[in-house]
Amino acid sequence: MKLLVVLSLAWCYSAAQYVMPLSYMGYPLVQQYSSRPMYGYSTFGYHGINQNRHEFRRPDGSVVGHYSYIQPDGKPAVTFYEAGAGQGYRVRSNVLPVAETAELSAPVNNLVAPEPVQETPEVLQARAE
Repeated sequence: MKLLVVLSLAWCYSAAQYVMPLSYMGYPLVQQYSSRPMYGYSTFGYHGINQNRHEFRRPDGSVVGHYSYIQPDGKPAVTFYEAGAGQGYRVRSNVLPVAETAELSAPVNNLVAPEPVQETPEVLQARAE
């Protein structure tokens, strides 16, 4: 029986050295956290190798947070947001599209009234009858 236990431990030890470790040099690859203290506040988030997120909820229900990730071209994308009753959803980011600008001219007002509507011959004939 002792021989069987020793052999199984030796086999587990030899197999364990080929398993991909879940951390790099003692640091975990992904960490998550969450907290819900009293008075309605709460916070949660996570961070990993190429992405992270943090969010904070206030007692009135409004939310403030940010998230970021690495784009395929290697540049970081960072977004800050805030949402709540009466203020809507506001966002700031370095990856939002930029609106095109248009050249607008001032409206021309020459103070000329439109001409009255001209009645067609059919309307004139119907009125005469």
